Amino acid sequence: MSRYTKKLQENKEIAYGYDHAVGYFYDIFDNTPGLDDENSHLEGADSLFGYSKGLKIGKKFTKAEMAEVLTVHEVNTNHIQSVALDLTF
Repeated sequence: MSRYTKKLQENKEIAYGYDHAVGYFYDIFDNTPGLDDENSHLEGADSLFGYSKGLKIGKKFTKAEMAEVLTVHEVNTNHIQSVALDLTF
């Protein structure tokens, strides 16, 4: 399993990686002080269960969508390339 994090704007953070059980995954959190666990999770998805919030709940999450999420949030380019090649990182 791998798990990486990157700070985004305004107390937000993305956690992403690869797990042998759920495949590629990502989660975006709001780390504003005072938010409880339920309200701090903004969005997320994994290859096994799909999306966890919003209108896409349960929709399949593809590696192309994972590469798009990582590109939008400007994470390590080696990680994006690994997803494109269907490799773990």
